[in-house]
Amino acid sequence: MLTQHYTKQELRQIVDQTFEWCVNKFGSPLKSGETPKLRIRFTGSKNLCGFYRKRELFVFPNNVTSLYDLVATVVHEYTHFLQMPKLNDMSKYYRLYEVDGYYNEFEIEAFNAEKKYTKKVMKHLKLI
Repeated sequence: MLTQHYTKQELRQIVDQTFEWCVNKFGSPLKSGETPKLRIRFTGSKNLCGFYRKRELFVFPNNVTSLYDLVATVVHEYTHFLQMPKLNDMSKYYRLYEVDGYYNEFEIEAFNAEKKYTKKVMKHLKLI
């Protein structure tokens, strides 16, 4: 658990800075330029590192075991916002998830974004 090594404030700062990196790098697919609301929770879900739903990006630092995974979670969930920016876009995701679980096209793209960008973000934030 990361809270054994970092304060909640430090973890919040890393999540906030990673989120800002994503906003600056990828922007928003919405004409309004709106980005999702970032929600950082240290209680609640016991098995999720994060999730995206209806323009809200949730991150659970207590469920993450490394800074790499924390940064990767934000990149992953921001990718879901880019894929599904409109409030009604998630229905296709749910249909695919029922059939293929984490092997659906949305998850594959989000996992690929993690692999491509997590180390870049960590270098930018001087975490490595």
